[in-house]
Amino acid sequence: MPADGGASGSSTPARPTAPSTGAASDALRVAGPRHPRAVRSIVTDLHRLGGIVRTMQLRDLGHSPDAIAARVASGTLVRVRRGVLCLPETPDDVTRAARVGGAVTGLSAARSAGLWVPPSTALDVVLPRTTSGARDPDSGRRRLEETDGVRVLWRTPRPGAPHPFGTVALETALRHTVQLEERNRALAVIDSAVHLGLLDPPRLPLVLAGLTGAASLCAAVDGRSESGTETVVREALLALGLPVRIQVVIPFAARLHRVDLLVGERLVVECDSESHHGDPLSRRRDLRRDAELGALGYTVLRFDWAQIMYDLDSVLRVVLMHVARGSHLPLAWRG
Repeated sequence: MPADGGASGSSTPARPTAPSTGAASDALRVAGPRHPRAVRSIVTDLHRLGGIVRTMQLRDLGHSPDAIAARVASGTLVRVRRGVLCLPETPDDVTRAARVGGAVTGLSAARSAGLWVPPSTALDVVLPRTTSGARDPDSGRRRLEETDGVRVLWRTPRPGAPHPFGTVALETALRHTVQLEERNRALAVIDSAVHLGLLDPPRLPLVLAGLTGAASLCAAVDGRSESGTETVVREALLALGLPVRIQVVIPFAARLHRVDLLVGERLVVECDSESHHGDPLSRRRDLRRDAELGALGYTVLRFDWAQIMYDLDSVLRVVLMHVARGSHLPLAWRG
């Protein structure tokens, strides 16, 4: 009798089977004709549950330990840490956060949503206070340490709420960003969400309810800013008491030039983002526009992403020196 228990001498062609690779594959083989349907069911259920789940969730849906083990052995499922499984195509941040024990949040979640984010190599993770044994994001065998590049927000879960994995909702990520980041950098992320149409400004007071400084932050949001660098410089200049307008349109001949920031009447401040103005064509276009604005009597200051994000004080000093000279005043008022 064949090893799979089929009738000897049957005229029905035998189904091809995967080669045995051990106990898990033996369990796969024993499943027989039901296995292909079971595979689809497990993968479908995992997609429906967000691509990353606790093993018990699959068990509760009727999937047997042998079937789950077989999928792990074949590579259809990935064991993230004890009791947690995901699909192979699960984003790296989601897998690493789950290995820590929670969900992606803060800047990490904002980045995955396509928002502008300040420079950060940390993985932001939200963990329920009931979590036992936060682990290294790259090795589930080691406990999490401060040097592992993870910023953790501990939260008390709602009664009956499932353990969070995956990526938190964008509004939750923005709230956590405010808790993790310096004010102006958090504001820049929120401005980006509004600019891209991913956040309705009237919802922001609800999103930030109960946080220190929420009211002033909501009042400062301006979705017209096209990059976070603009927001960071804008807020720094306003804090110095300077008159600042954003995205001002200035006519020149038959063209219209829109500038990032206008201090007073004649001092233009351009804030280049990391992704813009890097190619020669853009650079030539910027130089031509700066020259045309200069011909109209404007003083143009251009700062790149690295200056703004890593040396903001020097940027402010340069702007203040020009203000002291009256570069921001109308031409008729300059001494």
